[in-house]
Amino acid sequence: MLFDSIVLYQLGSEVTTLDRIGDHMDNAPLVLERFRIVPRGQAMPVMINREKTSGYWDHPIRELKKDEAVIGFVHCFDFSGMDMQRRYEYLRGRILECSGRPEIVGKDILIPADLGWIEDIIQAE
Repeated sequence: MLFDSIVLYQLGSEVTTLDRIGDHMDNAPLVLERFRIVPRGQAMPVMINREKTSGYWDHPIRELKKDEAVIGFVHCFDFSGMDMQRRYEYLRGRILECSGRPEIVGKDILIPADLGWIEDIIQAE
């Protein structure tokens, strides 16, 4: 609710929980269906979950090229615990499609926030 009222409000978007697509894990964060994470350059370093339900970000794929994957936006992410100051250095997303690498579809991904941007696919139309 805080994200909706601070971030999405600034975008002029009317996003509700109905705009968030379901998830493959219980109690996992939901994907904001209308937002995509797009690399700023031709490729970007990434950390991908080992398994769909794990908290380990050590999948062997360490880079994705521009237009190689469709990544839905989940939220801003930081490894710091709740009792520490957070910098939200990463964008957390979910791989919705990936040409040539179907084994990573459905897994969560972390992208350095300064190397990706969030695109509103509705406003882009």
